[in-house]
Amino acid sequence: MENYLIKLNKITARLYDKFILKDSTWNLKKNESWVILGPNGSGKSSFVRTLTGKVPVVKGSIEYSLNPKSDIAIVSFEDLKILLQKEDFLEECRNYSNSNSQTTALSLLQINEDTTNLNKYINVFQLNNLLNKNILELSTGERRKFLIVKALLKSPDVLILDEPFEGLDKNSKASLKEIIDNLIDRNIQIMLVTHRFDEIPDKIENILYIDSLKIKDNGNKKDILNRYFNKKIFHKKTVKKNISYGSSLKLRSLVEMRNINIKYGDHVVLANLTWTMKSDENWKISGPNGSGKSTLLKLISADNLQAYSNEIYLFGRKRGTGESIFDIKKRIGLVTPELQLQYRKKITVLNVVISGFFDSIGLYQQPSEIQINRAVDVLKTTGLDIKKRFDHLSYGEQRVVLISRAIVKSPEILILDEPCQGLDPDNRNIVLNLCDQIAFNTDTRILFVSHNEDDNLKCISNELKLNSNSNNDYEIAKL
Repeated sequence: MENYLIKLNKITARLYDKFILKDSTWNLKKNESWVILGPNGSGKSSFVRTLTGKVPVVKGSIEYSLNPKSDIAIVSFEDLKILLQKEDFLEECRNYSNSNSQTTALSLLQINEDTTNLNKYINVFQLNNLLNKNILELSTGERRKFLIVKALLKSPDVLILDEPFEGLDKNSKASLKEIIDNLIDRNIQIMLVTHRFDEIPDKIENILYIDSLKIKDNGNKKDILNRYFNKKIFHKKTVKKNISYGSSLKLRSLVEMRNINIKYGDHVVLANLTWTMKSDENWKISGPNGSGKSTLLKLISADNLQAYSNEIYLFGRKRGTGESIFDIKKRIGLVTPELQLQYRKKITVLNVVISGFFDSIGLYQQPSEIQINRAVDVLKTTGLDIKKRFDHLSYGEQRVVLISRAIVKSPEILILDEPCQGLDPDNRNIVLNLCDQIAFNTDTRILFVSHNEDDNLKCISNELKLNSNSNNDYEIAKL
């Protein structure tokens, strides 16, 4: 055991009512880094949770030459999103900040951590210019770096990164790959959980391939990729049938923005933006992390109060002229990774979709028979069991359910903010196909945001490109 940090001896674990990782054997040696590879719902995250004792082992044993509670750090970027929604955490951060009015990025690193090596990692991750910035204003890529540094301050022997590249633009992904290689050079053992082959850093030489809640294979990176990638680990699926509903709408403006200026303190997010979305157009919103894409979407979905101080028209009516937020939201469908994180309730697939009529997280009102039948009709296109619990679905299946929730009320605009984030190629194909069917077969128009160049919709006719430079430039292109 001297050369091993972790040794699995024919283990079987239990997750809810399922037995997983049946009779699994695997060893983590010293000075090794691994990729945990597999499609959505394969058991990757359950595997790493088993290593730290969060999923119980019911057969076999795990031997350790380290302390799994203190010497293994798991960095889950979904957990950070949940954490930032908790006011008690933000208040604790403010107590460490120089200002009582904001939660600085530096305060995130100072809470309950040994800061001995803080300056070293701040330099490695090039965070000096971000330390006093409000953590809520950091880009996705910037937050990722701070969360990894926070984990490293605990001086773990093994650092587990669960889907670290999701939601990052091309440059941020390249930067994070370099950082991971740098950490390996510093003798920090990495376990990277992913479902994408192109996200594997150069200096990780080993792959553990998991599928159907079992360890399928493990070994040298090149051997595993040659053995499985050429056989297409992720086969293509298609949506079962087309969706068709709604009636033709007259050509008009759905969204109109004139010289929009949005800033937080001295930080300018959008400057002099003028843009119109018409009822016969489907748009892609693109740009690097921090360019203002999420801010733009919140202006449309009535979730940003600065809309009232700008000239914005939604469905032909100027914001702030007496319309209610409910009036706006009932005409908009919204799918975001954050929504998926919020939807952790024990609720059936059918009730999740029905809740779309009420724009609620959960179902608290009695639906009408018409609403129930409508939800059932929409779900027929997915092939999912309407009685199954939402929290027992795979990540990709949950995303399909949330898209169904968004379209159940036949919205005029469907906002898709990174709809393929966290999805393997198989599930991405399903989601993209479903989105195209909605655009081609209904009166719902699509507003699509994605960093991934592979995530393309055939229905997109126009693109708004935002740039995160000092001038906050933007470009409008006809596709």
